[in-house]
Amino acid sequence: MKAILFDWDGTLVDSRQTVVEAYRSASIEVLAREFPATPAEEESVLTGHSRVSLAPIAPDPEALERVLAALASAYLVATPALAFPGAAELLDELRGSAIAVGIVTSKIRGSFEHDAAALGLTGRIDAAISGDDGYPPKPDPAPVLACLAALDIAPADALFVGDGPDDVTAGRAAGVRTVAALHGFAPETVLAAEPDRTVASLGELRAVLAEELSG
Repeated sequence: MKAILFDWDGTLVDSRQTVVEAYRSASIEVLAREFPATPAEEESVLTGHSRVSLAPIAPDPEALERVLAALASAYLVATPALAFPGAAELLDELRGSAIAVGIVTSKIRGSFEHDAAALGLTGRIDAAISGDDGYPPKPDPAPVLACLAALDIAPADALFVGDGPDDVTAGRAAGVRTVAALHGFAPETVLAAEPDRTVASLGELRAVLAEELSG
């Protein structure tokens, strides 16, 4: 194993409150309605691409662009995201073992970089593909393959860890073994996607990765 790819929200970072606050602020500002307003809508914004999640409530292209702009601004002033316990230590251990660290997130780059800098994780990441980098969103394998290309790592030499079904589907389609993070935002639906492995915490993930490295 030469690389570990991670989803961001719900996998390394607990951004539930941040994301939901930002979406609700943006949707109220632009569309005069609160979104997400149901558990299904909340899961959509926590695990999916913003354009896909917002399309049902902003079918007009101009309105969609205005909501996306408001969302980007609202995220920067929302309640800050928190790293899940052990995130920094895990990334340090991987890089200390010469394992490359990649991020494949549906979050726009500005919001991702805002989180990473605030949490002190920027220097622990070797490559990142974000939701506005021009690739089809997960579950398409394109962003996973782009991250592997940036790291110069073959799919067979990597794992992809994520908390949503789109992560598992994208990883599988890219030829990467998948690990479902059940401490994230969609434990039931990610299990339905049939990942190769599951973990209940980043501590448990460290044990799985140690097993992978020793094997």
